[in-house]
Amino acid sequence: MALAAAPPHLRAGATVYVLEKDGFVLARQGANGFTCAVNRDHPLNLKPTCWDREGSETILPKVLRVGELLMKGTPLPQINAEIKEGFRSGKFVSPRRPGIAYMLSDHNRDYNPQTGKVDSFPPHVMFYAPNLTNADIGSSGGSDGLPFVAYQGPHGYMIMMAEGGSKMTPQVPEREQGKAFTLSELERQREQSGKLYLEFLKNASMRAGIYALGVGAEDTQQPHEEDEVYYVLGGHATFRVGSEDRLVQPGSILFVAAHAPHKFHSITEPIQLLVFFGAKSGASQ
Repeated sequence: MALAAAPPHLRAGATVYVLEKDGFVLARQGANGFTCAVNRDHPLNLKPTCWDREGSETILPKVLRVGELLMKGTPLPQINAEIKEGFRSGKFVSPRRPGIAYMLSDHNRDYNPQTGKVDSFPPHVMFYAPNLTNADIGSSGGSDGLPFVAYQGPHGYMIMMAEGGSKMTPQVPEREQGKAFTLSELERQREQSGKLYLEFLKNASMRAGIYALGVGAEDTQQPHEEDEVYYVLGGHATFRVGSEDRLVQPGSILFVAAHAPHKFHSITEPIQLLVFFGAKSGASQ
């Protein structure tokens, strides 16, 4: 997801950071001066970004610190106050010359405080514009299609929308890509969604999700069109397939054939599950 922010010719040589439970960690050291990461400046935001060398040296340290504080559970107003003080004290510095940060991915997700919803944001490019305002460039803030200023202040950007999105920056075919997940992050996302089930992987041959049920909860799921495997991460319950009941606990692995009625019941300790679905019968592999 991080690398999808950059034009294809820059991806192989870019440095990559990924967010883990204690903050961002270096996943790959690059050689071309660009650095890619999924910026998380709000718990619900996903902002794949790839900074050039100037942004890697000036803006990225701020991004890494925000990720660290976010994973510690630091409230956003406190994070924003620390970042503001960091620029004032010189801990963080504004870009020293013009440069660019690419956000060409189709996976940009941005929390809208006015609606309380997470919206998709189109692919775009950002030019470093410390302390620039929309008034300076005669912009109404993007509603007219003109460039506009975001993050106004010492780490501001002037944003221009990009035509074509993933058509302009073709994605590597899904079967040639790899993805990595952490249980703590998946569970956090599930809780924030307010849903019992969160799907975190989906492609032509399989899909996967994380599922949670509390003590005494009713499992209302219906039979599925695909074969299914559950791995019990935690909790104790009884699992019914057809008319057969089985006690399950951490480490239990459960297979359910497509179309078979099944559910969890008699939950005595909150249960957390990884769920894997195979391809639908007759689907191309």
